[in-house]
Amino acid sequence: MAKLSACLIVKNEEQFIANCLNSIKELADEIVIADTGSTDKTKEIVNEFKKTFPNLKLLDFKWSNDFSAARNFSIENATGDWILVIDADETVAKDDHFKIKDFISNKNYKQYSGFSFVQRSYTDEFKREAFEYRGNDGYKECNEYLGWVPSRLTRLFRNKKEFRFRNVIHELIEYSINESSGKIFAADVPVHHFKFKRSEDRKEKKLAMYRELLEKKVIENPENAKALFELGTFYRYIGKNKEAIALLAKTLGLRKDFTEAYFGMGEAFQNLEDYTAAVECYQKAIDNCKQTNTKFKDAYFGLGVCYTKMNMLGEAAEMLQKGLLLDLQNINALTNLGAVFEKLKLFDKAIASLQSAIVLCPTNARAYFNLGIVYEKLGRIKDSIKAYEKAVEFDYKRKEDILQKLNELRGNKKPEAKYTYGMSYDKKGEARVNRL
Repeated sequence: MAKLSACLIVKNEEQFIANCLNSIKELADEIVIADTGSTDKTKEIVNEFKKTFPNLKLLDFKWSNDFSAARNFSIENATGDWILVIDADETVAKDDHFKIKDFISNKNYKQYSGFSFVQRSYTDEFKREAFEYRGNDGYKECNEYLGWVPSRLTRLFRNKKEFRFRNVIHELIEYSINESSGKIFAADVPVHHFKFKRSEDRKEKKLAMYRELLEKKVIENPENAKALFELGTFYRYIGKNKEAIALLAKTLGLRKDFTEAYFGMGEAFQNLEDYTAAVECYQKAIDNCKQTNTKFKDAYFGLGVCYTKMNMLGEAAEMLQKGLLLDLQNINALTNLGAVFEKLKLFDKAIASLQSAIVLCPTNARAYFNLGIVYEKLGRIKDSIKAYEKAVEFDYKRKEDILQKLNELRGNKKPEAKYTYGMSYDKKGEARVNRL
């Protein structure tokens, strides 16, 4: 029977480490933990766990601003036939243990050197890029969340000396496996990731570290398209949109087929409210996807927002619907489409789209607010009041204005003009109340 070593690198992970270790204790034959300088209770928790799982190695590793170095240190101290890489804020469902054991022992998989899993970063923020709604997913790990942001990564691979991680940040094992002519199997196994539960202080510290490492990577590799793209994406994430555009443009100068760079530039231009430039970038991302036979749904959603801002409502509806053909349960797109249908006076379609968004996310305050506007325009005052009340209940912005509107509607008075019923949108595509 093939032996499995689970390898982790940790630092100040007292919030998560126990759950992680408990999720793999019946799967792994050995656990190797490289601690890069914990000052909290991480080591205490690990040593307590070791009392019931003696085949655990807790090793100190001096942090050198290099994630690959730390990863490689952990796997170099592993004795199993296979390596499972996992982080402290992740877990593996017990129901998937048998699949992983089958991968490493069944002769049907002997031609593979590694297995990639889908990392699910759980969140309620359905406006995040690439967000996937949980639907009727059977994993209990997602019960507290609306869905997740997926990322496929090779997490299980043979313990061979030639298989080592590369990159100081966003470290990957795939390069060395591919160079050794190894095959990687895309497995139907999720890794459950809870990074969005981290405290704001920890998030800020991690962002600062990532920025330092990404900037260092670009300085050392100024003509590396991937390094430029990663830093450009990071800058966009922290709101430095002009800097992001410059880096992504340089990325495309090196690799004209870099679809994600076109999309990133589109988002950055959209954030700067340069919608014409954003449309051009999003369209290039879509055209490039067609050439590579991939789907880029978020580019369609971005186009929908930009066309709405440009008052090109027919085009906005078309793009949002095209994106929804690729992701039928995209809450943000359904909400935006409902608002666009309302502006086009297609009220039945607006109601259907907004109600679909609410079914998926019953706390969607913006959808309730938009629905209240539609019902009010149709003269369905009782329904409008109920929708506005829900918007207030779920803390929609400018709550005081909505409460005033509710007082007017309940008093059977002719409402004062408070909103333009078509609404406008902020730079992220969210409906915004307008004073007349």
